[in-house]
Amino acid sequence: MRSILMPLLESRRQRMQVAASKARVAWVRGELTEDHLVANGLHMLEPPHVGADARRIRLTALRREVPVLILCREPTTQLGLVPIVAIGLITVRARIGPPEHPDKPSKQWFLRALELLGDAAVGMIDSGLDAVRQVDHAMSLIDSVPDHEGLHMTLMRLCEAAERESREAAAAAEAKSGAQVTERASD
Repeated sequence: MRSILMPLLESRRQRMQVAASKARVAWVRGELTEDHLVANGLHMLEPPHVGADARRIRLTALRREVPVLILCREPTTQLGLVPIVAIGLITVRARIGPPEHPDKPSKQWFLRALELLGDAAVGMIDSGLDAVRQVDHAMSLIDSVPDHEGLHMTLMRLCEAAERESREAAAAAEAKSGAQVTERASD
């Protein structure tokens, strides 16, 4: 799996660059159909839309090979922060200060929010788990936040750790097996 992560990341990076080449953030408003069409670029959903709506649009755009980056914001918190949510196998949330112009978030604010969402996903990986379980968890998080380079790099490191753990476990099992054979031979 580790060997496919760099090509996957590079293809996602290229798609992100095309989407981010748009100068402004487009709002997705109104009723969404099951097969909602979006143009190439940056798209923001707001309530009453939810993270599942953003996921559905992202997957539809991916199927149609339309490069998009999509964020879904939730209602502003009492502290004045804007929660951003991503839904997949695991729900990921991050909070960011509001954009300078709430009705017109800048491209920089949007990309920063996307980065914070990915950072939140990386922070959700339980380092107390064995490496294989951490890989599984990171894969679930990438399903939710597929456009974050750091999450892909973290998964790559976790794959390397899982591979190392697997080799060490195999060597320990082989050594134990060899010791048992030697023990039986001496009996």
